[in-house]
Amino acid sequence: MPEFKKREYILRLGQGVIVPFSSIFKSPLIDINDNTRINGKINIRGKGACFIGKYCAIGYDVRIITSNHDYRFSNLQIAMYEKFDFKKKLEATKGDVNIGNNVWIGDNVTILTGVSIGDGSIIGAGSTVTKNIAPYSIVAGNPAKIIKHRFDEDIIRTMNEIS
Repeated sequence: MPEFKKREYILRLGQGVIVPFSSIFKSPLIDINDNTRINGKINIRGKGACFIGKYCAIGYDVRIITSNHDYRFSNLQIAMYEKFDFKKKLEATKGDVNIGNNVWIGDNVTILTGVSIGDGSIIGAGSTVTKNIAPYSIVAGNPAKIIKHRFDEDIIRTMNEIS
């Protein structure tokens, strides 16, 4: 039977962060900044890091997936992969997940590897975020698409300068 390598995890929580005990943290580095509130169970897992800004509001049952299986392999199931002692990594990452400051994420949202969500954005409940989200955007759907911007361009530019 193959031996499993023990993974190390680092979880950094800023001041005033609220995280439910039922949450699952299985990424090598998770950094949640000051005064962010996670209002229900969150699941952050994968080989990449996850950075969450200040003053975010995150709903129930949010999933942040920081890596995925490399689809170029003939088999994606780990048992066969280990049985034949394949040397290449099964998981692939498109990069870290970065969530800006003052972001509101609704219930049952999934955020995939390599995604950056700009400051002040709103992610509608049940959305799947597969691509970067510009600051102060409102997005929803599967995959998430921009519905509108929260403010006009001049206000967004000013908000970006002060944040």
